[in-house]
Amino acid sequence: THLKNLSFFNNGGIAVTFFFVLSGFLISYLLLQERADLGTISIKKFYIRRVLRIWPLYFILVITGTILIPYFLHLINYSYDFPYTFKEVILYYVFFSPFMVNILFGHHLLEPLWSIGVEEVFYILWAPLFKFFKKNILAIILSVITIKLLMLMACDSLPISADIVKAIKLLKFES
Repeated sequence: THLKNLSFFNNGGIAVTFFFVLSGFLISYLLLQERADLGTISIKKFYIRRVLRIWPLYFILVITGTILIPYFLHLINYSYDFPYTFKEVILYYVFFSPFMVNILFGHHLLEPLWSIGVEEVFYILWAPLFKFFKKNILAIILSVITIKLLMLMACDSLPISADIVKAIKLLKFES
């Protein structure tokens, strides 16, 4: 029998959503803890911690998947056509939107990086929102969930580009 047929092996989407929920909880908890300990939140220090933790591995993977692997496969005369070139995708990766590479170029070697892009965009937005709207954070959370639900309903009822629908579904900020 094929293991793929077992439901346990078909729950990657649920696992990623759980990762986003857990990550959002952890980041929010750390921001709350910092505010309780110091009376404020240092956005600069928050960004530095995120950069040091995530960027090195992220950019090593980007360089490996867009330059090194294509180069070495060409060097050994292995015929594999990447769906993109470095020039076509580098700005998407630099600006943390690898989900757009997935949408525009389909399945590829760096496809799993889409979730890191979503996380980075969340980090960029969440710390300032958390700091400057501290008394309204619940309203912000509920607004994000409401906006996402409205966008999903619009995807089902309005003539929206398939690429935009994919982007809306990949950006799981409601998690």
